[in-house]
Amino acid sequence: MKRFRNKIGSRFSKADKRLFGCSADSTRGAIFLDSCMAYLVDGGGLKEVGIFRIAGSLTTMNEVKKALQTGKKQGFCEPDDPHVVASLMKVFLREMQEPCIVFDLYPAFIEAMRIEDSTSQLDMLKQLLPSLPLANLHCLSRVTGFLKLVSEFEEFNRMPAKNLAIVFAPNLLRPRVDTPETIIADARFITEAVTLMIENHPLLFENITDLVLGIEGTFAARPPPAERPHRTVVETSIALHTPPPGRACLADLANRMAE
Repeated sequence: MKRFRNKIGSRFSKADKRLFGCSADSTRGAIFLDSCMAYLVDGGGLKEVGIFRIAGSLTTMNEVKKALQTGKKQGFCEPDDPHVVASLMKVFLREMQEPCIVFDLYPAFIEAMRIEDSTSQLDMLKQLLPSLPLANLHCLSRVTGFLKLVSEFEEFNRMPAKNLAIVFAPNLLRPRVDTPETIIADARFITEAVTLMIENHPLLFENITDLVLGIEGTFAARPPPAERPHRTVVETSIALHTPPPGRACLADLANRMAE
């Protein structure tokens, strides 16, 4: 894990200047997302009660965000608060130039969720997802695949897929112009869409490879084994412009359980 953090840190200061507020195809943004996921897995954050629901200290978040943005902080390590890291991951997604599900496709996803039949909803999502720009699609796959893994620890963190969708949906799927009326009217539909993506991740993203991050190497992160329903091994292969061998990617974490 230490080697992985160092690789991330070595790239932060050389990458594009903007981190928060970057586009989906930003190498620096992709590295940041994976650093959040890796730290939460390796540091036991998946067992934290209310992870992604309970906000980290706002003062600390602002300090860490500024340090990351300027390159003074180049990754996460103990004793970073998992709730701060989780909150910054949500802030990052919220502040992207355009959400993972791009503005132009927002109405189509909402209409798909107006269908009452869940099987038909899944069919519509399978048709709509390939319409996303490739970088957005890969980012969405990585995030929802990771959230599926987080939901596997529901016994400890009390965050099933529905709860995770409630806090992530506005960051992944939102209209170009937010109004109180659209927020209220569409809240149920965007939550349902993200819940389905988390719960049915292998089905919806089965043909999607992970977004390459521009850093070479492999990291393996293991949550603390004590009081866990099973031991999870997370292996991600990262290479510039080439698909990861064996589909060993964060989008498939929920299916890569060991022992």
